[in-house]
Amino acid sequence: RKGAPTLIMDNMYASSHAYETEGKSLTTCETFQLVGFGLAHQIIFVALFAEVGYGRELFRAAEPIAGDAYVVGTAGVGVFLCLYMLDAAFWTRCYKFLAIVLATIGLALVLIALVLVQVYYSTLPFAAYFLGMPCVYFMIRRTGLAHVQLFRFLKTCSYPLMVGGIATVMGWVIWVAMTGSTFSEETRDEYASLFNCKVSFDNQCLSAAVRYFAPLCGGIFNVFFGFGCFSVAWGTTPEERAAGDAPEGATAGGSEEGSIKKKAKLHVVMRLLLISLVLIAAGALAHNNVQGSSPAAAYAALFLSLAGLIVLSSVAAHIVGAESLREKIRNTPLARSIISSIASSDVFKAIMLLGGWFPLGVFFTLTAFKQRLRVAIWLKPGKDEYISTEGTLVVRRSDTFTAAAQGVWDQLRKWEWTMVLTKLIWVGIVINVLSITSSLLPVFVAWIRRAVIAASFPVWAVVLIVTFVGFILFMLPPVPGAGIYYMAPVILTQVMEFSVAIAVSIGVSFFLKLAALVIQQKVIGEGLGSLVSVRSLARVNSVHTRAVREVLSAPGWTRGKVAILIGGPDWPTSVLTGILRLNVFSMMLGTTPIIVIIAAFVVNGAYLTVREANETTGIIYNISLAVALSVGIG
Repeated sequence: RKGAPTLIMDNMYASSHAYETEGKSLTTCETFQLVGFGLAHQIIFVALFAEVGYGRELFRAAEPIAGDAYVVGTAGVGVFLCLYMLDAAFWTRCYKFLAIVLATIGLALVLIALVLVQVYYSTLPFAAYFLGMPCVYFMIRRTGLAHVQLFRFLKTCSYPLMVGGIATVMGWVIWVAMTGSTFSEETRDEYASLFNCKVSFDNQCLSAAVRYFAPLCGGIFNVFFGFGCFSVAWGTTPEERAAGDAPEGATAGGSEEGSIKKKAKLHVVMRLLLISLVLIAAGALAHNNVQGSSPAAAYAALFLSLAGLIVLSSVAAHIVGAESLREKIRNTPLARSIISSIASSDVFKAIMLLGGWFPLGVFFTLTAFKQRLRVAIWLKPGKDEYISTEGTLVVRRSDTFTAAAQGVWDQLRKWEWTMVLTKLIWVGIVINVLSITSSLLPVFVAWIRRAVIAASFPVWAVVLIVTFVGFILFMLPPVPGAGIYYMAPVILTQVMEFSVAIAVSIGVSFFLKLAALVIQQKVIGEGLGSLVSVRSLARVNSVHTRAVREVLSAPGWTRGKVAILIGGPDWPTSVLTGILRLNVFSMMLGTTPIIVIIAAFVVNGAYLTVREANETTGIIYNISLAVALSVGIG
């Protein structure tokens, strides 16, 4: 009935659904291989690209042959592109082994290219590692270990990732302590000379910072990645895991057990998606907060949060499949409301377009070629549609793109593009204002510091100046609160004893935060709250805003209340409490735990001024920066 080419393609693309539902355990050999890979890629990363390993020597050795990086990298990417265009994820039998061999060759070529291309783009290997490792694990799962139950696969992956990540971070800290190699200006200039990077006010040589902090960033990334796998693996109850050990429908109670397992997975997935959204928001906030103290660390925080977003989203989508995930989202009231807002808001569309225009272009281009290739392979002359036996592959001659891309394209065609592009311009203006404010704030603080020292003001006058200027800055919506917390120690350490300056700076910054909260709530928020247009903009009668009011109205300290008051941006959060007519004393009480965050930023700002004094202060500065970054993200 079918010709030889069609029979061959049927064998290649037989559905892997049977392998997915067998739910087997890992063999001893597979366990050792997975654990060995989890540790090996971390060791290789540190050995090849970090100063602790052979990063410097490898960089110099790669310089003479760096020109071949583009050819080698193009070949590696071409191998993966061919596998994607030919739907290698559906290959089985001997073709599955062929896909693994080709993927291994492609991965090797890409790794060689990354080693060579660091001569021109020294940060690219790190970006590829952070974004590529989740994809590698995904490919291992889909190609080589599809027969293994997902719970067991993720559990086995999590241990070497977390152990190796913790060991990497501890090793880097020990290396810094033993060698006294702090990231001082001298160290930065040495790295900049190695990478042919000229340091200036506009160019702080991010390549040097990335190479120095590579083990720290890599270790933190792997710890979070491993913890994400561990959370998913153990996010169900023992009964739900027991139900997952058996194939769905394998017993009389199979359908019930399968339903339990599916609900458990969906529950974990929704938590992962919410965590991923919070993570990217926290990374952006941390980037804005510590940019004045360390631009390199600020960009590292933003990059790690983006990597975490991709990791968690990929894991979430893979656990239950796209269709089940869409069904769960459609049935969740909060998600339904958010999707409805995005679908009707031109601002959200503008933000999506701003960040995704290039990936979307690549996506549509590839899927268009892939669709033409599918039509040529699967559709016989005179046939307009092909559906595989299991329904996993659908090919229609009339479609320009693949089924997934066609749905995205149809949605984009319904947009009001004139309004979307107008909002895109305004979004760009807002982003530029925030970026310029973050960059100018350190310059402004440095000018005040120099002026105060030159004028020889008494200590009490300097404290009053810092308090007054800090209060004015708090009233400006674009100014981040962390920048103000840095200002006090940077100035006060010049006019009083170091430890006393830290204590006074913490007190002044805490007072400024509470004073700004009162003014923003009682004067600005309650004043604007009387306007119908403002209350409509704040959507005071929506379910979400009523939920926020209910959480913030709780007496004392609750996790939700503290999370909103401290985790939210300073100016909008305080103004919203005024619009909602909440009790100001209750808001002040709920805000008091912020003193821990203030102390972290103040200590880091104080040691920023003396980090060049000796090795000890440099090490303390690095540690305090890590702590400030952690509490900023947390």
